[in-house]
Amino acid sequence: GLAGTQTSLLEWESLLATLTQLKALDSENQQLPRVAVAAGDAAYDAQLWDVADQIYAFVQSLPEDHPFAIPARSGAAHTTYELGRFEKSAELFQAIGRTPGIDLELRSHCAYMVALSLRQAGRLDESLEQFEITAKAFQRESAPETNEQLAACRNAYRSAKGGARVARELMKTEQADRLYESAFQQLKLLPAKEQKELDLLINEWADLSYNAKDFSRSDELYRLLLKERPDSDLADEARLILAESLRFDGNLTAAQDEFQKLFLDPRSDEFVRQRAVVHLLDLLAESKDWGASLELSEKVLGEFPQSEHRLYTEYRRGEALLQLKKTDEAIQQLTRLKEALANDLGSAPAWWPETWLLLAEAQFLKKDYSSMDETLGDLNVLGDGLPVLYRAEALRGRSLESRARFDEAREAYQRVIDSPAGKGTETAAEAQFRIAESYLKQNNLPTALKEYIKVFVGYDAPRFQSAALYQAGSVDATLKNWREAATTFRTLIEKFPESDFATQAQSELEKIETAFPELKMES
Repeated sequence: GLAGTQTSLLEWESLLATLTQLKALDSENQQLPRVAVAAGDAAYDAQLWDVADQIYAFVQSLPEDHPFAIPARSGAAHTTYELGRFEKSAELFQAIGRTPGIDLELRSHCAYMVALSLRQAGRLDESLEQFEITAKAFQRESAPETNEQLAACRNAYRSAKGGARVARELMKTEQADRLYESAFQQLKLLPAKEQKELDLLINEWADLSYNAKDFSRSDELYRLLLKERPDSDLADEARLILAESLRFDGNLTAAQDEFQKLFLDPRSDEFVRQRAVVHLLDLLAESKDWGASLELSEKVLGEFPQSEHRLYTEYRRGEALLQLKKTDEAIQQLTRLKEALANDLGSAPAWWPETWLLLAEAQFLKKDYSSMDETLGDLNVLGDGLPVLYRAEALRGRSLESRARFDEAREAYQRVIDSPAGKGTETAAEAQFRIAESYLKQNNLPTALKEYIKVFVGYDAPRFQSAALYQAGSVDATLKNWREAATTFRTLIEKFPESDFATQAQSELEKIETAFPELKMES
């Protein structure tokens, strides 16, 4: 009675003294076990682990068949775990689990706690093995019918999930995937009210494959999440990732539709909506739907004025304005953006040089060459060593060419061609084409012809190769090199039948063959 009162009053020091006295008087363990276990449980519930540990110690030598032996050992094992003595708690739980006659619930729980203790002790490989053994030992194929079966199914689920996490930590992706699948199957067997974390489990499972870059598997699992929990708070992120997969797999129309739905869906959180917008702006730019790009960027800037993607949206707005020939507005937008980026270039996004290039392009179209030169010079200083600088040289060359400063223009174009970053690119092909065009403008036809041929043989850039072949054929025709002209036009038609120049080449070829039938015979 005294011990019970002291437990109720939380008089732990007095209680320990009373238990010491009772242990000396109760050699047959008639009262001490019941009192000590009740007091230990009370201290445990109060999270007084040190006190509980001292109390349970009074009854650790009970014989296995004593009715309070298992409760006393279980309490001691749990207290030892809470005290962070994980190696010891693993031993204690293992010993309890081997006790003959214990029920299914306790046996499965002890097996789970052994694995958990080993994990907390840092013995990950042993922990993984124990988690997997426990999951397999207590897994079910059908819904539990008794409370014991239900408890064991819970522990099978917890063990499979715990094992999956350890396997993931050990970079054992395939094993983790199997264990997550087992956890999913066991969780689905539990009552519906206990499946509240089903979406969290599937999302964690999908994330495993996503981080391992097994996107086919992660997509499969994100679709499973949407099937099982379409109204989950995680559903919009799953939809976002699936839409991104569509984009990266080249299904651009379907991807754009999904991003549009996510942006317009009021259930999507702000992060998902903004991320979807970034993809939409990219896709609209790729499809050159500049009107839609401008409309969307202005909507986003109005709706999310503090968005972390605000600067990028402003960039896309400036780009759309430029492409829509709203040059003055584009210059205003891009100038403001350039100034904002320049204020903190150290933390600016990787695309920041594109702002300078777009602004220079707009200034070029306005024939404001002095401002353009200033913008490009600024970029050369701020972006010294950046790979994109060859594109600045291409723009500089166009500016010089438009002012009939052909030698200087060719020098700029040659810097594009020789640039390590630009070499072999479509921009380099364009630079080579512009060199040929500059000679044509100076009526230096033989040199222009040679430069056009360099485009065809030196690059994989159909747009400029086809244009260069057409120009080369036209130059040959001007020089009355009819055979060579016919051959060049035929090459264009054969190599680039879908190009804008193929029809024109066919028309020119027919004129030559009509005038010189012997050339038609050779075709």
